[in-house]
Amino acid sequence: MTRNIAVIGCGYWGKNLVRNFAQLGALHTICDADTNRLDELKSLYPGVNTQSDYQQLLENQEIRNSIKDFAEEAMEQIDVHEQIPEEDSLLEYPRPV
Repeated sequence: MTRNIAVIGCGYWGKNLVRNFAQLGALHTICDADTNRLDELKSLYPGVNTQSDYQQLLENQEIRNSIKDFAEEAMEQIDVHEQIPEEDSLLEYPRPV
């Protein structure tokens, strides 16, 4: 399988997405603003790239698909629909109940 998927946001549910795509051999990059979390995931998945700046990640031509899992706080800081292309991507985030 081609490694061309990036997971953006690796908190509560994102770390499960990272695990699943890594097991499939499809995970290219893990992106999270928390560098401690990135270090932890890098030790679990040493062959996977890490990135703390999602805008730089979006410029990577090797990534064809992205999975975004944002905490509610992150949704308030960025306009996800404006800044992150939705083509070939899945966006997961908490919705108000």
